[in-house]
Parts: sequence; C-alpha cells; structure tokens
Amino acid sequence: MTGNPADKTSRPGSGESKLATYGAFAGGIFGSLLWAMIQSAVVGDWLLFAAVIVIAVGSYVVATQLCIRRGISSRRVAFWLIVEVAAVSLFIVNWKWQDWVVKPGKDAGMSLLSVNLSIIGVFGTMAFTMFLTSRAQKS
Repeated sequence: MTGNPADKTSRPGSGESKLATYGAFAGGIFGSLLWAMIQSAVVGDWLLFAAVIVIAVGSYVVATQLCIRRGISSRRVAFWLIVEVAAVSLFIVNWKWQDWVVKPGKDAGMSLLSVNLSIIGVFGTMAFTMFLTSRAQKS
C-alpha cells in the first residue's frame, strides 16, 4: 500500500474497500496454510515450506486481482479459495503423513482417514456456508 487515498476506495459496485479485500484474503489464505508452514519448519522440510509460501502468495495475488481489477464477487473467489486450500491441505497431509506422523513403534494418535475426514468436514462446512450465504444475498 502506498498511502494513496485510492487504495482505500471501494471496488466498483461492491461496497467493499480494497484494504478489506486485501486483508480478508491475506488472513484466509495464509492463516489456512499456516499449519503446513509451521510443520514444514519444525521438521526442516524447507522445500515444502517454500512451496507452501509460493502457493499462498500466488493464490493471494490471483484472488485479489480477480476481485479488485476484474470486479468478480469476493464471495465467489473465496468459495474457490476454500476448495483450493482444502485440496492443498489434503495433498500435503497424504503426501507427508508417513514422514511427519508415523514413527516405528509409536502410535500416530489419529489415523490418516480421520485426518482426511476432518479436513473435508471443516472445509466442506465452510464452502457450504459460503454457498448458502451467497445464494441468500442474491435473492
């Protein structure tokens, strides 16, 4: 941000300020993937750490540009971001489960299936709620 008053103005026809759009997407994207960044750092998996940051930054740039420059509804973009973050989370968990959790002679505490179902449940509930609120606002 440059401190330019135009940075704080609303997107045409949206009623949302640019700063609100930037902040909402930053918190949603980086907050949702923070677990993967922390876990990668804890185990020293710096390649995955960097990959998660690249995915998060790329998602943030695309999402904010779609909303601010193209005028696409932030709810619509947020819905697809929920789907994307869920897919990334499921991919990471399934890819790294053996390395991060399963140790010889040690109980993992939760099964991979239960973790997958938890991720699907949380993100599915968020996507369904976003869908319902989007439909309610259209009518």
